[in-house]
Amino acid sequence: MLVQNHVPENVGCTVCHGGEGMQTKGVEHKAFRHGEDDHYWNDPLTEEVEVMGRKYKGAFLQAKCDQCHYQQLNVEQAPLLAKGKKLFVDVGCWGCHPIDGYNDLAKRGPTLTSIASKTTPGWLHTWIGYPKGWRPATRMPNFWPGAVSADAVPHPEGMKPEQVVAEHSKLREQEVAQIAAYLWTSSEHAKLLASGAPNGDAAKGKQLFDSVGCRGCHVVEKGSQARRSEGSAERDYAPNLWNVADKAKPEWIYSWVKNPKALWPQTKMPDLRLTDQEAANVTAYLLTLRSEQKYPDPPEYAPGHEKQLQQLAEQGKAQINKYGCFGCHDVKGFESAQKIATELTEHGRKDAHLLDFGDVRYFTEDPKHRETYANFVWEKLHTPRVFGYERVETRMPQYDFSDDEALALLVFLKGQTGDRPDKKFLAGQDPVKQAVHRGEQLVFWNGCRNCHVVEGKGGAIRDLFNDDNQSFAPPIITGEGWRVQPHWLFGFLKGPIPLRPWLEVRMPTFHFTDADATEVVHYFAAAANKPFPYLTAEAPALSGAQAKEATALMGELKCLSCHVVGKLGPNQDPASAAPNFQLAKSRLRPDWIIAWLQNPNTLQEGTRMPSFWDFSDPAHPTTNYKSFGGDAKAQIEALRDLLMHLGEPGYAAPGARTARLENTRG
Repeated sequence: MLVQNHVPENVGCTVCHGGEGMQTKGVEHKAFRHGEDDHYWNDPLTEEVEVMGRKYKGAFLQAKCDQCHYQQLNVEQAPLLAKGKKLFVDVGCWGCHPIDGYNDLAKRGPTLTSIASKTTPGWLHTWIGYPKGWRPATRMPNFWPGAVSADAVPHPEGMKPEQVVAEHSKLREQEVAQIAAYLWTSSEHAKLLASGAPNGDAAKGKQLFDSVGCRGCHVVEKGSQARRSEGSAERDYAPNLWNVADKAKPEWIYSWVKNPKALWPQTKMPDLRLTDQEAANVTAYLLTLRSEQKYPDPPEYAPGHEKQLQQLAEQGKAQINKYGCFGCHDVKGFESAQKIATELTEHGRKDAHLLDFGDVRYFTEDPKHRETYANFVWEKLHTPRVFGYERVETRMPQYDFSDDEALALLVFLKGQTGDRPDKKFLAGQDPVKQAVHRGEQLVFWNGCRNCHVVEGKGGAIRDLFNDDNQSFAPPIITGEGWRVQPHWLFGFLKGPIPLRPWLEVRMPTFHFTDADATEVVHYFAAAANKPFPYLTAEAPALSGAQAKEATALMGELKCLSCHVVGKLGPNQDPASAAPNFQLAKSRLRPDWIIAWLQNPNTLQEGTRMPSFWDFSDPAHPTTNYKSFGGDAKAQIEALRDLLMHLGEPGYAAPGARTARLENTRG
């Protein structure tokens, strides 16, 4: 597969083998045997990469792929590299580390400029001190790992582990108090919608939370792993809300669920367009999600201790500057602060002799064999503070990466060499592939696959639906670029409207910029191999007699037993309902309608849409219906033309119904 897609005569050898191409002429006076003699190379592809005494076969082979595939988030033949890229983005490594291609991403953590409007001093201390203790699958790292485990920090040999933990716990308490004081005293008033949350019905709020789409990203069960990041199964995609009332004030929750971007413009959380009462009900429900834990405010926040709090705040500003909190968060006073950590653009080419292994015994015992690039990165990802010693204070926090996560990040970092071949060798340079690559980044960043199956992957929320009510789930949008007209999709992304007004789950408003909405539309068109921009294809008009015949055929097929024209029919089961015919002419591509009617299951496996015609012999399809001379192709084309003109004079569905579409759902 690798050689088929990378013809040596075109690509050469050194892109992957790092300059060892001449050794393909043979070794030890024998003809070269690819895959067997590679161990003679300085940079072999098939060698097992040894990391801390364990071997990972061919891991660094995938690292080389980033030279030509650096613009791609998903590299199909390099899953470790792809996982490493996503995890690097997911946990926000670029917040501290400058690296080409990632420096312009939005900050990973929430704004802290108005933290006093959101929570209490007691909770803030608890969270900063040990985020993973409060939310085990958080992305937020631990800045005082020595307060949790003595093995996470260097310490004198004679010092007992409990003494190390006690010493670092004391340091943590001191520095957390300083950081929290600065954040609290510099906090501005958030533009909340109410001084207190309006009265709501918690039971109705739970029903709404469970149905409108919140569960596509969030869980409310302690310890649940149901909504994990695409970058790692170890990390929550969005916060687990089982104890959210411990953290957030009622008025903040209400304002947040009403309009998240008003409180944090860079948030990924979209707007579900809740009414005031719906937001009050959801808030009432979220306020029931509380643990037994208590969060007493530290004494310096009590009246009369303002001077002490201000002194702590002054020290806290220095701590924030030291730890680089502004890399992930907006912090008042640090708007122009620079990133604090090592540049990673060429990190993968670093020689091990240029790395500082500190006084770590594992390395000092056998530096010749153990002081390697792979070992350094591995240990740095697991326990970064152990590299500190008298002259070097390490600041990198501990993320508690699993071995799988560390291996993926190691592969990603090894691929960061700064080398780029001639542009003609770069992958995905044609406009279609570039559109797919850019679209995949937006789909990943905005979590589209939490609700939708996009190009064959995703649809996590479907675990809330069973075989009998899958029609209530967000639609599968694989092939969406062929199904819908680009101008319609652009408008839908900018301002979602209801396609199935009876559904409770809503397509949220992401507040896409015009540029991003265009990129998403282009992505779907490119993924479906359809032209972009799109020129509207006009469906042929039907004569009066043909229109009546098409309407009669639609009635004979009983299309409206499932499909609606504006609203559900009397006594129609919502679970059996299919999309609204009124939207077809502005929404669907005419050529897709033809293909869909010919064989729905080919385009969407498992669909409930029946096939009324037999196209097993495409040249001679058969039909059981007499209209249009018994010509299957003519019948399908007539139904397409009827749909594309429905609502115009002379075109009507059998027994058509109309209804107002509510703008609060989509």
